[in-house]
Amino acid sequence: FVPYDGAYKVGNEDLHPERSRTFDLSFKQMGANSYEITLFNNFIYDYFYYSSDGYENKGSFNSQGLEVSASQKTKQVILKEGITLAKFDLSDDDEVLRRPEQKIDFNIDYNLTDKFKLNAHWKWIAARYDSASSQEVVMDAYDLTNISVRYQHFKNDYQLGINNLFDREYEDIAGYGTMGLTLFARANFNY
Repeated sequence: FVPYDGAYKVGNEDLHPERSRTFDLSFKQMGANSYEITLFNNFIYDYFYYSSDGYENKGSFNSQGLEVSASQKTKQVILKEGITLAKFDLSDDDEVLRRPEQKIDFNIDYNLTDKFKLNAHWKWIAARYDSASSQEVVMDAYDLTNISVRYQHFKNDYQLGINNLFDREYEDIAGYGTMGLTLFARANFNY
């Protein structure tokens, strides 16, 4: 609860905690070539919702779906793939905000040497709903590609990379832009 601060009403004295019932069923195969399949069903009562009036409880929310992930490992390469398919239902027939019904993820790590590693990560997020100015909007699907090279020397780690390689314009929250093509450098010193 956050009290009224004179400018924004962001609290609600009558807000109740969310309650949930979750069911997951997974099958996992481990090894150099591994995979996992998960069926899930999550039911949330009195879920939190933010509107122009502040935080409130809003009925019930059900998410159900399937997650499949796999990985393949060799001495030089590690591949990881994943896909999520979900369906969302609200008790009041509104759309679920900011949650995509499909996601795809692909990652590759390539060991050039014992010290140099290349990484490429690609993800695709399906279209999803959000609210802006009290209206429901559809945010377009998007894909992101990030690449990096990492050098490890003793306990130290140096990384150089590019996020959003193809300079995609996208939003995770309606009205809030995200960074375009970004070059980054990181150094971790451990002693």
